[in-house]
Amino acid sequence: MKLFILCFYFLLFGNFLAVAQKMQSDTTAINGLLVKANFFFKEKKYDSAAFYYQIANPMLADLGNKKNWIDKQIFLGLCYLNANQWEKARLFFEKNLQQSIASLGEDNELTAKNYYYLGNSYWKLQDTKNTLLYYEKSLAIREKVLGLWHDDVALSYQNLGVVYRNMANYEYAIKFYLKALAIREKTQGSKSAAVAAIYNNIGLVYKDWSSFEEAILYYNKSLHIKKQLYGEMHVEVAGTYNNIAGIYYHRQDYENSLLFHTKSLQIREKILPLHDIEIGASLENIGQVYRAMGKINNFFEAQHKALWITQKKLGLAHRYNADAYFNLSDGHLAKNQIDSAKIYADKALQIYTKLYTNRHYFIAAVYYQKSLIAQKEQNISQALDFCQQSLVENMPYFDGGSPDKHPRAAGYEVKIMRIKDFQEAMILKGNLLLTQYQATKDEQYLYIGFRHYLVFDSIAQRLLPNFTNENEKLYFNRNMAEAYKGAVATCFVLSAIRHKNFYAEKGFYFSEKSKSAVLSAALANTKAKKYAQIPDSLIQKERILNSLMAKTDEKILIEQIAAKDADKIDSLHNEFFELKKSHNELIASFEKNYPAYFNAKYDVTTASIAEISRSLDKNTALISYTIADTCLYVFTITKNNSQFARVTKSPYFDTQIKTLLNAIYYQVGSLYVKSAYILQQQLMPTNLPNRIKNIIFITEGSLLKLPFEALLSKPFTKKIASLDYTKLPYLVKGFAISYHYSANLFFQNLQSKTANPYKESYVAFAPIFTEESETNFLTKGCERAFYANDELYAKDSLNKADFLKDLAPTVLAEIKNANKETSRAFTRSGKFIAAIPKTKDEVENISKLHKDKNLFSKYYLFKDAKEEVIKSGELKNYTYIHFATHGFVNESLPELSGLLLAQDSLSKEDGVLYVGEIYNLDISQAELVTLSACETGLGKITSGEGVLGISRAFLYAGAKNLVVSLWKVADSSASELMLAFYNNLLNDKEKKKNKSLQDAKLLILKNKTFSKPYYWSPFILIGK
Repeated sequence: MKLFILCFYFLLFGNFLAVAQKMQSDTTAINGLLVKANFFFKEKKYDSAAFYYQIANPMLADLGNKKNWIDKQIFLGLCYLNANQWEKARLFFEKNLQQSIASLGEDNELTAKNYYYLGNSYWKLQDTKNTLLYYEKSLAIREKVLGLWHDDVALSYQNLGVVYRNMANYEYAIKFYLKALAIREKTQGSKSAAVAAIYNNIGLVYKDWSSFEEAILYYNKSLHIKKQLYGEMHVEVAGTYNNIAGIYYHRQDYENSLLFHTKSLQIREKILPLHDIEIGASLENIGQVYRAMGKINNFFEAQHKALWITQKKLGLAHRYNADAYFNLSDGHLAKNQIDSAKIYADKALQIYTKLYTNRHYFIAAVYYQKSLIAQKEQNISQALDFCQQSLVENMPYFDGGSPDKHPRAAGYEVKIMRIKDFQEAMILKGNLLLTQYQATKDEQYLYIGFRHYLVFDSIAQRLLPNFTNENEKLYFNRNMAEAYKGAVATCFVLSAIRHKNFYAEKGFYFSEKSKSAVLSAALANTKAKKYAQIPDSLIQKERILNSLMAKTDEKILIEQIAAKDADKIDSLHNEFFELKKSHNELIASFEKNYPAYFNAKYDVTTASIAEISRSLDKNTALISYTIADTCLYVFTITKNNSQFARVTKSPYFDTQIKTLLNAIYYQVGSLYVKSAYILQQQLMPTNLPNRIKNIIFITEGSLLKLPFEALLSKPFTKKIASLDYTKLPYLVKGFAISYHYSANLFFQNLQSKTANPYKESYVAFAPIFTEESETNFLTKGCERAFYANDELYAKDSLNKADFLKDLAPTVLAEIKNANKETSRAFTRSGKFIAAIPKTKDEVENISKLHKDKNLFSKYYLFKDAKEEVIKSGELKNYTYIHFATHGFVNESLPELSGLLLAQDSLSKEDGVLYVGEIYNLDISQAELVTLSACETGLGKITSGEGVLGISRAFLYAGAKNLVVSLWKVADSSASELMLAFYNNLLNDKEKKKNKSLQDAKLLILKNKTFSKPYYWSPFILIGK
């Protein structure tokens, strides 16, 4: 019996050992196979990896560990996915998913993973609906099984962000990315690679959303982390430089775009293999920048290099090749090589349509290109069809069809993949419709075009609130301004043939929409806060955040201009990012908690011709200009009448304006009298009623620099030697003239309550900068002022050299003999500030005028005229605010414009009131701000918005009216004119600022010393 048991035991144990030995042998074999599979997988040799996974997986199944088997099966599916065998991957993951559910159940981590990769397969197959379905199923399981704060949950959120970005649902994309960001920051730390990647992805969303300012904030945040993790020479850093360059490209800052693309290329060339695909991508991008800069030869060289690399590395049917073909089409079109442009466009379209079976903005871009080509061939019908197709491809819910179909502007949320591309296609379509009418005289094209512009405007108004940053609104409106010009042209033709008043009114509406829309919205935003009764504490919090952002931005610009510490710039970008984030959150809370604020904020109505006409007195005319390529559209509105006219523009129109301004500034009488009369003939309506004594000019473009007062109503027919400036027929002798950036802003100003004359008060600031004082040097920290002045000096030098080069000796003699005195602009010599002693007399005498009227008056001179006083909040108590000092304007960077105040090395402030700081002032009680300084009416001229600079900042801060200057004003004549102006104003019962300024100018020009327009015409009134 014992022997039997012992035999049985050895038999049983022997079988068990045999099985165990076999299992051990199988496990060893499986592990060997998996090692090989994993090796090939890491080497991206997916066919070889799949071969070994296929052998190993059945053996794993035999071992009976379902979980391990299903887990390893996933890698086989990933081989198919990475080898671009997307349908095979889809079928595999569907099968593996069912096995996972059957073996492990629905609520299992591996089931969630199969859902996730099945979603990836559908994503590759461009089935967005199923992609979302399986991503959401995976996310639900992961949140349930793994908890809310797990990296796999973050991964699901990130992929949902990718899908929604592709669907042009940017709000949802941002929402999911922010959820992923919160998890990654908690699980991996705020300075991890995963966090940097999410910041980069958020930047991509904002870029697609055309919110470029926000995009660059997130790119810089990503870049800051990547540099800390990897150092400068890394592919990730190069990739972010590439993205930043793309933002500068879209903002048409091609110099910076080229700079960052070049930095990206240099890194890639140093650390990547020769002819790597990323090097090709850099070359392609650099080529695009060269194309935009007009450097066509450089463009073709870069593009052909890029194309050679992509074809060698990726084959012919890759997206990068399509990108290169598209760019080459654009280059050939620029050279009027139409046949080549068509060939490359078709090649790009062929690849794109194979890769993207659903609508895509790449396809939209090619159809837009084909429309431009057809337009060049004067095949307008075909151009319209291509343009319409471009809109269809860029708008997920637009059915399109023939060009008489328009995207719906109401009833659902507007979905656009690329806003900039949409704008360009809509602008082109409007122009094509008008061209088709001109060719066929078929009025249906006019009506289609008119309806097109109404829809375009409606969509634009729905898109604009998406932009939280003013620079992005400016960029968006700059593109819209071109559309509105086309709308004005269409309305003019319609007004001439049908329903004159109706289409004139609509033309005026479109003209107004192209002027200062962002400023109007900003002023509406300020009023909305008061209307919604947002607590003062929260308003103050926003003011502080705005101030901190302006200060940080100032520091960034200083560092960038001076090419100082790159790490410090990164740190400042990071600081600005956090401030901006806090500001966005605060504004979001305003909109959520104060519904009245949200409604009032976006309620920016446009005054009609009829409303403006009723608001004018019988002696006043408003004249508004829209400048097109070959003509001017002029609206003239009086109390009982309005006119809508088209005036053919001289081919030398801009040159004539520049010549007039130079002739005034350099005091060249022979050129002045000629150009002043020629421009008056083009600009002034010929049939103004004799009763008109006041004119409000609404200008744009180059006209924003022009003092209409100095135009001549009659030609000068005598010999130039007999020229007497006091007797010339200036417009200022017949009209009291004022200006505004839009008729709508002027109308709103008329509706606002005027200041109570019994509560008038005056405050003035005049640092004077006497020669013997240390205040005639800029203190440390004034780099922005110095660099801005340096930039302006260089521009003035180029302008003068260009002006002088073709002048006759007699004209040069006029310039040499012109009387010039100290101007209110500090010199370029080091950081020296020229003394302006007359400003002391100016503010003291004006103050005395107020005191003689028993009005409160106060002034700050020398070191007392400091920045701290202005920022203390004191200005909100005054009716009249007066600055008599040096001003400086930077047209390329408006943020570098400002007013010089007392320089004190011991002060916390730098003694310069910059534009960003002016925006944060509260001067809502100011009936008038006078800027008795240089070029305060100038700045960067932006299509669709007007002048970006000091004057605009004061309007935003609450000033109802401004007196500003158009060039470097002379110290003595400026003081005399200002004293005369205030004397007239205080003695006028009706407080008419335009008439007071007119009379002051007439008084000054009677003095032969100051009779030239150089002395009296630079000061203009913006307001009523």
